Amino acid sequence: MQKVHEHIIRMSSKTPDLTGKVTRDDLWMGLMFFVTHPEDFISVLEDAEIDENLHPDGTTTLNRKLNFGPYTVQDVVETIPQELIKFNIDETEAIPQSRFEVQIEEPEAGVFFLRFTYFENTEHEQVKGAEQYKPLRIQAWEQKDKDVANKLLEMIAQGKFVTTKQ
Repeated sequence: MQKVHEHIIRMSSKTPDLTGKVTRDDLWMGLMFFVTHPEDFISVLEDAEIDENLHPDGTTTLNRKLNFGPYTVQDVVETIPQELIKFNIDETEAIPQSRFEVQIEEPEAGVFFLRFTYFENTEHEQVKGAEQYKPLRIQAWEQKDKDVANKLLEMIAQGKFVTTKQ
């Protein structure tokens, strides 16, 4: 698999009423909510089946089946708590094997970014035959990521993810 796109979104101080109020715990809980309730973030998703496996080292693996109506996507989500989420998407005839990662970054205390990185099997026939659509796919990925980031910030502002660490 090859990295095909990467971008970052600033999550702290982005909204004046959240300046200094966004914590790593809030972001992590929000991202895990995104993983376990994808239908709240993706309007075209009809439903999702999720099996969660907690591991002794603190990591979590989730097997998900996402029903988009005319097609289904299966993925395995791996987490490294407070740091990274990897979405591993199975290859089908219509879509290539791919991976999508979201990483929490804190270059200085209290300043948070989400790094979104996309990987895919560039040898898959659908990818080889659709190079002219790559800019549109990148634009769609970035818009989806902005929508997720904005919804997470909105939920944090509403106190949805109350943490004891402040």
